[in-house]
Formats: sequence, C-alpha cells, structure tokens
Amino acid sequence: MLLEAILMRAHQRYYRQRNIGVAESLLSYMVVYSHTFLQCKDIATMLELAGHSLSSGGHVYYLGVNTAGILALIDASECPPTFGAAFHCYHTVYSCFRL
Repeated sequence: MLLEAILMRAHQRYYRQRNIGVAESLLSYMVVYSHTFLQCKDIATMLELAGHSLSSGGHVYYLGVNTAGILALIDASECPPTFGAAFHCYHTVYSCFRL
C-alpha cells in the first residue's frame, strides 16, 4: 500500500496537484504497464545480468532520481529480508532535485 500511495502522489504532482479521477488514474497506470511490457526482453536481460553479478560475488546498484530514486531505495531495501540476500550486495544511488 505504501508503494501505491507513493505512485499516486507522484501522479498528482505530475498533473500539477489537480484532482485526478479514478478512471484517469487507471488509464495512466495502463499506459505505464503497456510501455513496461514492451521492454520485457531488455528487462529480462538486465535481471539475468544482475543474477550473474550476485552469483559471482558482485553487487547490484539501483540508480534513481526523485520518485524513481525513492522506489529504487525501497526495492533495494526489501531484497535482504525478502530473499535472504546479504545487505552488502544491494546499493542505491539516489538524487533529488527540482526543475
């Protein structure tokens, strides 16, 4: 639920604080998901590379700016307790700035 609250807040900021209806919000999610699924092969390749890095003693780095950086931080922090991964294997680089 926290992740959904963050995403909703990001949508509200993107649309300049105007009141977003449920239908409009669902349509925006549909657009994001459809663009994501178009990148399935690239995402799969990235995940395989991350797995190879971890299995050979390497690390995974999450990079993000603003809301994407917060989501990267949350996702990286969930890896150790969820998957039993070592804490030193996941790192997040986060930047926050205003345009």
